[in-house]
Amino acid sequence: GLLRHERQPFPEHAADHGAQLRTGSHVDAEAQYKYIAAYSKTLLRKELRHLDVKEEVMKPHYQSCQERLRNSSWLSGCQNWHLSADGSNSTRWPGFSFEYMLRTRSLQMAAYHAIA
Repeated sequence: GLLRHERQPFPEHAADHGAQLRTGSHVDAEAQYKYIAAYSKTLLRKELRHLDVKEEVMKPHYQSCQERLRNSSWLSGCQNWHLSADGSNSTRWPGFSFEYMLRTRSLQMAAYHAIA
């Protein structure tokens, strides 16, 4: 699974989004911390500087998140701090906690460019 769903890649920045930026569940926070731990262990074990999400993986993932958010209150036309200048929302997870947990249960190396 992908940890983030931003459009802009920040490969060296594997950080927690905070509970309010996902579904608001402690399950999300636990899943994200485990994912960050797997990311960090992979960097150390493989002696890498960072992992960069591949564009061909990130783009469809981002578009899927935006599509799922389209009919939500997060993209209902109201202005809020979750929205970028172009009106997209790259901070909210559009699904359920269990889905987030399943998507982040393991680090999928095929989704990344490994940078030594």
